[in-house]
Amino acid sequence: ISLLIIAGSSKYTGAAMLTTGAALRSGAGMITSAVPGSCTKPVLIHNPEAVIEQLAETDAGTIAPINDATMQVLLNKKDALAIGPGMGNDNETAQFICDFVTKLDMPMVIDADALNAFSICGVEPKFVSENVVLTPHAGELARLSGIDDLSADAVSELAKKWNVTLVAKGAPTIVATPDGTVTINPSGDDSLSHCGTGDVLTGLIGGLLAQGSSGREAALLGCYIHGLSGEMVNEEISSRSVTATHVMDCFGLVFKDLEA
Repeated sequence: ISLLIIAGSSKYTGAAMLTTGAALRSGAGMITSAVPGSCTKPVLIHNPEAVIEQLAETDAGTIAPINDATMQVLLNKKDALAIGPGMGNDNETAQFICDFVTKLDMPMVIDADALNAFSICGVEPKFVSENVVLTPHAGELARLSGIDDLSADAVSELAKKWNVTLVAKGAPTIVATPDGTVTINPSGDDSLSHCGTGDVLTGLIGGLLAQGSSGREAALLGCYIHGLSGEMVNEEISSRSVTATHVMDCFGLVFKDLEA
């Protein structure tokens, strides 16, 4: 059970750290994080249990396009991919992301700057894989779709159009599957409004995909656990002091309760 994460840039090292940390707490057996060279040491120090792969950088400090031989090594024996957090908006990186994820036939969760890449490149999200989860917040989804007022019905139509499981992060979070079925996530509170909690959700969903969950299952379960973890933190400390690290550190307690 192995997950590949592609994330980070010199400016947003923390996003790669958080995504990796959350994946390690998801139950997946092996986590490999491929990050630009400037991120390697910090990500490894914060996540010594993960395998860290160093990638070449652009002049902007983002991940440079990865050649086919290197990508084959990275993808070898991986069960799923999580891509996007903290990758930045460099045009060269964005073009690589769009070319790569649209042709890859494996379960994947796409978040943050990997979603912005489609907007930068002017490309509609279309994928070979039948098991893709997109996790945009409202701004990212508006840029992707060109629609400002995104109701549950609109999210459902986009999920069908793009043939993806679409997680529209918000209060509440809406999850729509490729057949258009909509679920309103019942868990969560204002603790999840803090910076980095979206990266944590990406790592969790990626880990669940690697363990064999379908896109629908990984999205629904990931959002529910993520929300319950936020609620659990809020019971212990003021919501104003909550960090994304607090949230992912509660994953194990939530899993224990759900598995009891």
